[in-house]
Amino acid sequence: MEDRTTRQGVVEETLLEPTIPSAGALPPHVLTIRPFLWVVLGVGVGGFAFWGFLAAVFAQAAYAYDASSAQMAVLGLSISAPYALFIPFQGMVVDRWSPKWMNLWGYLALVAAVGAALVADSVLWLDASSFLVGIAFATIEPARSSLVGLLVPEGQLVQANGTISAAFQTSLMVGTLGGGFLTEAAGARAVYAVALGASVLAIAFNLIVPDVRQGGERPAIRLRDLAEGLRTSVRQPDLRLDLTITCLAWLAVTTFFVLEPIFIKETLGRGESAVSFLWFVHGAGAFVGAVVVSRIRGAAGRELTYVACGVAAAGAGLLLFSVGSSAAAFAGEALMGGGFSFIFAPTLALIQRVAGEEQRGRVTSIFGSLQETMGIVSALAILALGSIVVVRPTIVGAGCVVLAVGLLGLRAARRHVAAPTHR
Repeated sequence: MEDRTTRQGVVEETLLEPTIPSAGALPPHVLTIRPFLWVVLGVGVGGFAFWGFLAAVFAQAAYAYDASSAQMAVLGLSISAPYALFIPFQGMVVDRWSPKWMNLWGYLALVAAVGAALVADSVLWLDASSFLVGIAFATIEPARSSLVGLLVPEGQLVQANGTISAAFQTSLMVGTLGGGFLTEAAGARAVYAVALGASVLAIAFNLIVPDVRQGGERPAIRLRDLAEGLRTSVRQPDLRLDLTITCLAWLAVTTFFVLEPIFIKETLGRGESAVSFLWFVHGAGAFVGAVVVSRIRGAAGRELTYVACGVAAAGAGLLLFSVGSSAAAFAGEALMGGGFSFIFAPTLALIQRVAGEEQRGRVTSIFGSLQETMGIVSALAILALGSIVVVRPTIVGAGCVVLAVGLLGLRAARRHVAAPTHR
């Protein structure tokens, strides 16, 4: 990379001596790159806090406070709206500042979110907690993407993002499984207390990560940079197709996530802890998928095919979930999880490969913002329709949409010629 010497000098000035290869053969596995290992550990511990906490919040809203579909939509909006609003600006900042410190600020916001849930006594408090979560991950995701791009050689970006995904999905399994048992034994607040401790530990891991930064010029932050990131996302053919597939899929998937706890409660007739246990199965499927992705080599140029296949698998899983039996729900969750693993890691690798180092953060932010905006549209539609929404038919419709988007995207990806790497 053209700025490799500059970055290596920055890294060597830290207390650590990371093994970032500057030339020659790639390392045998990305986890042998020590700074990246600290990032992975931080993601795993932070994800443990996030998933255990989030499953408990949605379950508590549906069961303890008997939230309606409209109230669940507001809860979803409380996460989506700040995420969509803040992530483009956070992406601009991380392109000019320190991904490490941006990451740490995000985890501090997660600590605040869990603290708000601990004192919650109504759905409104849970809405406030969810709002802080949206801010937290609007900060963490572009910072993490930028860190991975700076710490890992280009030829291993798909493997690295698959490893990140595996860590996150492992935390999903551990966090939700443990959260389910804790909910049964001591209630949601016990889950929040454990999540608070895990969030603090994630901060400790991220403090060890070296302060590597983007090379080249760092012009002043301008609002028109958002337009530049959007133009890159729309004009670059690979990014445009990926953005189209994932945004359309997320529009329907968010509908499912908002209504899922009510479906579990009313259609499956399961208790509050079942939300966490079903999320655990989702994480198990996602973990298997992430492990497969992390072992893929030479995937540059084929990211779109993986994304489309992942969307199609997620749609099939959503339809299976909607059958109405517990067995089908568990199987559907596992298939959805596996599908998602083939969406997120290849998408991040594609951005890191073709967007150019100076625009990785802002393009990642544009993707996140537009995808989450689709979630806002979905939640607003549920909120507007109110009691008209019938949960099970709506979930079936969402599954059909996601499956169709994946199949059509796969057809387009096969005809698509991968764009050259911008380095």
